[in-house]
Amino acid sequence: MTSTRRKIRPLSSGATDAEVARFLDSHDPEELERQGIMVRDDDRADLEVMLKKYLSEPNNAQLNIRLPRSAKRMLARIASQKTIDASTLARIWIVERLRRETRA
Repeated sequence: MTSTRRKIRPLSSGATDAEVARFLDSHDPEELERQGIMVRDDDRADLEVMLKKYLSEPNNAQLNIRLPRSAKRMLARIASQKTIDASTLARIWIVERLRRETRA
């Protein structure tokens, strides 16, 4: 049996919040997942605790890093799929890794 589903073109890495919102409103999340455009993240164990701590502390320390262009594009694409900014996603990942390292 052949599929008649049309291939969904992913958003560009520079998509605005409004473009991301329109994209998500106009596509079935299950189809986005089937086509590999969106990835389900079921790991929510510490999300509420992390969110409360994150929201209670100011982001007043700055860290500048250099990445290969392709890594930056990948980060932006994953962030777009999660409907957040790339720097926010990087910050979340850094905090998650710090927590893992301190538990070791």
